[in-house]
Amino acid sequence: LGAIGAPQPIVALWGYELSGEIRAGETFHLLLGWETLLDVPGNPDYAFYAHVVDRHGFVWAQADTIGYDVVDWLPGVRALQWLDLALPPDLPPLTYTLRVGLQERSAGRNLLLEEPAGAHALILQTLHPASAIASSVPERFRVPNACSIEFAELFILRGYSVAKRVLKAGETTHVSLFWEVSRAPAERYWLEAWLLPEHGAPVVLRREEPLAGDYPTHRWRAGQWVRDRFDLTLPQTLSPGVYTLSIGWRDPSGAWLPGAASTGADLGQLLVLDPSSG
Repeated sequence: LGAIGAPQPIVALWGYELSGEIRAGETFHLLLGWETLLDVPGNPDYAFYAHVVDRHGFVWAQADTIGYDVVDWLPGVRALQWLDLALPPDLPPLTYTLRVGLQERSAGRNLLLEEPAGAHALILQTLHPASAIASSVPERFRVPNACSIEFAELFILRGYSVAKRVLKAGETTHVSLFWEVSRAPAERYWLEAWLLPEHGAPVVLRREEPLAGDYPTHRWRAGQWVRDRFDLTLPQTLSPGVYTLSIGWRDPSGAWLPGAASTGADLGQLLVLDPSSG
């Protein structure tokens, strides 16, 4: 499959096998076959990792482990390594790639592949998980900032996360929204995200269908959980201050779907710093 380590290869991957159901809410198993190529000095904290990644580069499932310490590696010895990848129950039924690599965990770095030069991960194959519709999802799925905000008896916001809340104009934060579908939507609704300053007009940051249009709402099914993920980049001209981040749904005509505060739901505050601050 390929060698890992540049400029001098450390290990070679010679095969892999998948087992288990590749479906939202289930765990599947990756068996890696690998061979040590050289005697690594010291005992670095190496571990194989596997990521399930969408087309935007967002990681939806990951695992890392190593069978035995590097100090015990012997050149020419072949070994097998299991990695278990738990797919979240709100995983959208899209196309993903399964990527693997070798990392030095203590240093927080991924080792480079021999080929292609500069790459950190080897793409094993594409995955097409089926969606999960299960009444047991709420009992076994913990979401950040748990809430229950309903929009027009269609969608319920069950939780959310905002990666960075202190940033400067022009910087980006990642947002995840955890939705439960009350009933199957017949329309393609789109989500709007905006900032509301303490004084002044709202600043719209995003108007888009879920997952950058990859999974529009007319494909959602009753009882399903869906996670929408996106990056929000603040305008370069945004003034420093405290802003409230809000989201809301619009129908195809542009009208708001009623929700919290009539139109939307607040996701807390962002602090925008002066660009000249340290």
